[in-house]
Amino acid sequence: MALDPKEYVNLLPQVKTLINKVVQKNMADGFLFSAGTDTQIIAYEAVKYKPAIPCLTMAFKHGTPKDTEYVKKMVALLKLKQETHVFDRDDVIANAPKVVEALKKYDPMEIRNSMPVFIGLTLLKEKGIKTVFTGDGLDELFGYPWP
Repeated sequence: MALDPKEYVNLLPQVKTLINKVVQKNMADGFLFSAGTDTQIIAYEAVKYKPAIPCLTMAFKHGTPKDTEYVKKMVALLKLKQETHVFDRDDVIANAPKVVEALKKYDPMEIRNSMPVFIGLTLLKEKGIKTVFTGDGLDELFGYPWP
């Protein structure tokens, strides 16, 4: 079932208000930042209330992420205090048992998707950051902004 474009226009103010309220109510100490649509929407709202929120972006050394340019654009637009942590195969191998233990199951797809989040959350915790914003699912639902 597809929405009529006019319905989107009518829903947009309600969606913006809801996201703003959720971000305010759940303000975090840090941000695990990506170029994902959901993460960018949350960051856009969060910087209104916490402009200096520290952000960490994860990058796999042996990969070719297509979202790097989008991260740079959003960091510049939102004036984020952002750092990138590059992890490699050795980090993945060292953390795989911990990720499986945290997930309480062995699902290769979930392990792959959870690895950068696990490493990122671990790094943020070491810096004393106790609560973290992140996003997951909107791009998968509506499609990525890059080909």
